[in-house]
Amino acid sequence: MFGRDDAPTLVFTHGWSTSSTEWYYAKRQLAGQFRLILWDLPGLGASGRPADGDYSLERMARDLRVVVSTVAKDKPVVLVGHSIGGMINLTYCRLFPQELGRRVTGIVQVDGSYTNPVTTTKNATQSEALQKPMGEPLLHAMSALSPVVRVLNWLSYRNGTAHLLNAKTGFADLKPGDRWT
Repeated sequence: MFGRDDAPTLVFTHGWSTSSTEWYYAKRQLAGQFRLILWDLPGLGASGRPADGDYSLERMARDLRVVVSTVAKDKPVVLVGHSIGGMINLTYCRLFPQELGRRVTGIVQVDGSYTNPVTTTKNATQSEALQKPMGEPLLHAMSALSPVVRVLNWLSYRNGTAHLLNAKTGFADLKPGDRWT
């Protein structure tokens, strides 16, 4: 936890293959005004892998509920989620609607999807065909190799590869010869 105990509470859930360290700049900028709770998804960052191998959104939403109820205690919170963290927030809302408005007073979604991102990306047909044979096994491997993946993510961010990949698979429409500015 970071920030003042008497301030409004923000609970940050990071994206897949990263860790709570992805919120470094948010922590730097917001800790003076808010109480910040940053947690690591199962198998990533400082968190252990689930013994039963359950990485479902429902399982992670229940984990988020534990974070909200034990760490935030009786204070209302705003959920902040990036990528799969946003999907976990929405799953939390579906599973625990009684907590909305009372316990959860707001939600901030950063670069997320309301559903399986494989179906909402460019080239969705190709991505859907690769999801089971390649995508899901790679996600499990990323969890097992979390420290290595974090270093590789950092390197791809530093050399610009991550930006180009996001532009290619996201909403940007870069064409050959376009400049990334």
